[in-house]
Amino acid sequence: MKDNDILFQKGGRSINIGMIVCRSSEKTKQFWLNVKTELIKTKLNDENICRYLLGLDNKVDQHCNYYKRNNKYSIKWNYLPEKEFVGGHIVSISTSEDIFKKIPKEILVHHASYTMGLENKIKQLTYVKVNL
Repeated sequence: MKDNDILFQKGGRSINIGMIVCRSSEKTKQFWLNVKTELIKTKLNDENICRYLLGLDNKVDQHCNYYKRNNKYSIKWNYLPEKEFVGGHIVSISTSEDIFKKIPKEILVHHASYTMGLENKIKQLTYVKVNL
């Protein structure tokens, strides 16, 4: 964590909140309370709300440098190590077609993401479990 308040899983545009590590503090508590309030009020998805509250736009940042931006909570955040905290974009090219990439040997945790539907998530999880 070093001096960060939150570590997010790296996702397609920047953050994915499938896996996070969060320091307990008043500012992180307020952030998550505001996420909850916005979820109820807007019915948007959780990542869009987190991005909005952290002051991130919806452009794809190929270098994922969004963590360098300031936000109204003064939350310092960064990404979890990508090879240890593996998302679907690392292992899956097309889950629906059962096409997968090699799993990093450093993997600690896998989050079935970057696919649509429960059946495809199960395919991805099964692939990772069988091929570790």
